[in-house]
Amino acid sequence: MTTGVPPREGWVDVAKGGAIILVVLYHAAFFLDDVGLAWFWGEAGGALTTFRMPLFFFTAGLFAARALSLDLRHLLARRVLLLLWLYVLWSFTWTLAFRVLPNLDHVPTWGELGLILVWPHASTSTWFIYSLALYFVVAWAIRRLPVWAQLTLAAVVSVAFEAGVLDTGNMTLDKIATYFVFFLAAALLGPRVRDAARLVRPRHAVVAAAGYLAVSAAVSAADAMRVPGVRLGVSCLAVAFGVALAVVLSRSPAMWWLEFLGRRTLPIYVLHFYPVIVLSALLEPVAARIGWAAPVLPLVLTAGAILFSLGVERVTRQVPGLYTLPSVRRRPATSARRPAPDPAA
Repeated sequence: MTTGVPPREGWVDVAKGGAIILVVLYHAAFFLDDVGLAWFWGEAGGALTTFRMPLFFFTAGLFAARALSLDLRHLLARRVLLLLWLYVLWSFTWTLAFRVLPNLDHVPTWGELGLILVWPHASTSTWFIYSLALYFVVAWAIRRLPVWAQLTLAAVVSVAFEAGVLDTGNMTLDKIATYFVFFLAAALLGPRVRDAARLVRPRHAVVAAAGYLAVSAAVSAADAMRVPGVRLGVSCLAVAFGVALAVVLSRSPAMWWLEFLGRRTLPIYVLHFYPVIVLSALLEPVAARIGWAAPVLPLVLTAGAILFSLGVERVTRQVPGLYTLPSVRRRPATSARRPAPDPAA
């Protein structure tokens, strides 16, 4: 019996799992670097900026086409409202927590928090969620344009913000504009990408890896990353490599855990900061004595933060509104003039 629902494609979750690991590792190395315990992982995280977020946004857009085919009212109700709720909720939680937790500068004031729907604060960790809300609305607004025109427009905007030609004065908004092209490309080309993924073999992943690494090394050696269009081109190679690698890995039963993480990116994303920042602060007083452990500490902290996030999610998943929209119960009718709604409606 068929249900009309296509089977879940495991490689997409594998790609998401890999991307969220890189996000957590980047933050672990960032805060450990403040106490001198990041070794080379801080530099590695910076080098992977062309890989980490482009792949994350690309995988987020792969199944967006169906939502973008809805009318605006249903799009807002089914996608955008949830994302905005999660963004506001976890931004508030972030701000509240770091009034008392250590090792974080530039926590938004309550006044700045009130403006986050129009002017997101640079220090909050929830900008990815806000990005998706904006992406759905913008992609819906330009959906009538030819595909080539949509992608060209998004690419031009990305290059302009990369090169500093355009600048909103808000680092978060600039990043959102820069990465939109990857979400849009996935939304528009998702079916073709998923069809092509079935043809991917290990040799394709090797070739994609070699191309991405070779071009990245050449660009770094020439210090050309700020040349307009270069970062976008390197990021496209990174996405191609990430997709090919995810397809190959998804065929191995040993990689089940990556797929598992890929289905739980939301709780990992919103929760991992807390153990990373707290444990980095606790290590600061003894940093001079444990410098020998710096090569592995970012990896250990990454694994610990992910396990912590999954544990918290397991305990709190039934709490209404933490990871979904809070349910609104209608009061029963109290008058004969107002009958209960027809369930068939």
